[in-house]
Amino acid sequence: MAAMEGKKLNMGDFNSVFAACITLASFTGRQQFEEDGKKLAGMMPVLGRDPTRMDGTLRECATKLTGQVKEEIRAAEHTFEETPRVQEYRKQILKGFENELQNLSEGYSLKQQGELVGEGAIGFHGLLPNINLECFLPENAQRTERTLRDYPLDRFLRLSNEVQAAHVAYVLGKEERGKERNEAMREEIYKKKRELLSVSRELYDKSQRPTPQILALFGKKEYLTRKEGFIGKTGLTGVIGDLEKELGKLPERGFQRAIGSLRKAIGKRSLGPDRA
Repeated sequence: MAAMEGKKLNMGDFNSVFAACITLASFTGRQQFEEDGKKLAGMMPVLGRDPTRMDGTLRECATKLTGQVKEEIRAAEHTFEETPRVQEYRKQILKGFENELQNLSEGYSLKQQGELVGEGAIGFHGLLPNINLECFLPENAQRTERTLRDYPLDRFLRLSNEVQAAHVAYVLGKEERGKERNEAMREEIYKKKRELLSVSRELYDKSQRPTPQILALFGKKEYLTRKEGFIGKTGLTGVIGDLEKELGKLPERGFQRAIGSLRKAIGKRSLGPDRA
């Protein structure tokens, strides 16, 4: 059993599922997502009058949508084969939705349970509203591929999604794991977070003087540069600030091992030659 009980899903979570349907319909062109969105819109007044039906209905919808997103990922395995970074970028956008919908299908809400919100979620949600869907058009794929080599949004999203999924798994299961397993899992998460911090700094630096090719990855210039844009507090600035604050408190693993060895040595000497 998970260590933390999921709170009952509410209208805020309903809006998350509805927004996912609408965005996925635009992103994939898949009619099923649009139909699901219309069904949810029709449910909204009923659920608003009868909140007791909210939780079960939303979990069912989120479970269905999670399966559909996974199908979309599998179906797209052979698309953009000549532009692998474009392929990865598109896949990671879908993986971000899969992460969030999976949480809702299990009854866990990022909106209500702040301890589940990690830097990975900030990364995904900071980028998502600002992307230019036209960069995935076949006629633009080669240009997007070249741009991603210099401005690696694909790598940023992959690390964001991996960090967020690992963070949620850690929080939900930490009471069931022993101390050693928790420490090992935390160290793996910190390793990913250091990678995410590195690529976030790279993107932030390159965003200060964006080329026309970089700007083409975003809907408009201000989608990158404005306060609410990708480099703002809800995007790169927030990710970098949170990661620097957390990781700045942590010694590197090698340093931790050295300190541990030193403490053992000091402990043995303090016992005296007959007790070591």
